[in-house]
Amino acid sequence: MTRKRGVYFFRRRLPRPFLGEFAMSLGTRHFRIAQYLAESLTAAFEELVAQSMTSPNLQIILSEYLREHLASARKALIKAPHGESPFGKWVDYSEFPEAPGVAGARHWIAQFKEDLRAPARGGACR
Repeated sequence: MTRKRGVYFFRRRLPRPFLGEFAMSLGTRHFRIAQYLAESLTAAFEELVAQSMTSPNLQIILSEYLREHLASARKALIKAPHGESPFGKWVDYSEFPEAPGVAGARHWIAQFKEDLRAPARGGACR
């Protein structure tokens, strides 16, 4: 994703044997909306490239397919109920067990915070 004159663009390098890149305007100046649209287009881009690798008209196929996909992603943004995030649902991570290294990391963070709160010993800063 790039930004040109305040508007965000979707850009991807074409896979070999093709040369160059594919770019299209996301039609928004808002980063979060552009990020959502670019993620959606990335998935569609990768799927279509995997299916159409042998086509000599890959640029044209990508352009048509991704414009349709972009239009449907914009409709999904518009249909989001008022007050709800159109970018996804909130997840309560307290329901998930901690990864094995998380408890150890929490211990070291707590120890580091405690060391920061303690008065300096010996007078000079290290």
